[in-house]
Amino acid sequence: MGNIVLEHSVRVVLIGGSSNSGKSTVARRLSEQLGWGLVSTDRLARHPGRPWGPLPYHAPSDVADYYLNLSLHEQMVSVLVHYGSLFPKIEEIVAEHADDEEKQPFVLEGSALVPANVVTLGNTRVSAVWLTATDDVFKKRIYNESQYQHADAVGKGLIDSFLSTDN
Repeated sequence: MGNIVLEHSVRVVLIGGSSNSGKSTVARRLSEQLGWGLVSTDRLARHPGRPWGPLPYHAPSDVADYYLNLSLHEQMVSVLVHYGSLFPKIEEIVAEHADDEEKQPFVLEGSALVPANVVTLGNTRVSAVWLTATDDVFKKRIYNESQYQHADAVGKGLIDSFLSTDN
């Protein structure tokens, strides 16, 4: 990253985007360069999380049930309800840090930073960006991170469901 220049009044930077779009990487580098704090919406509440982890990985039953038994529509409704219920906490944290000079400025990243909600913040001390990529880039990154080629049949099914666009 090159030199970052923000308006002097900005105290909170929000970085939203789809899973595996690079939010955490960009947020970490930005917070390091600015000397600001870093928070992930995953630390506030996670729903239900990625269906993979370090091998040998076996998804908890609630995560497996979510990805294997819900339709794509049901998954989307569930996650949007989750993001909606999480947003009041996000609003509170952002307002605290944006308006209180005693609090450390910070970068907040996560998929829960849905643009339709973020635009309602209306605080000039908050800046936001949304990261995205093509479906092929997401698929490649997720297959790599999940070590898809080494996953068992259930693990591959979970990852395929996570990537599904038509179930």
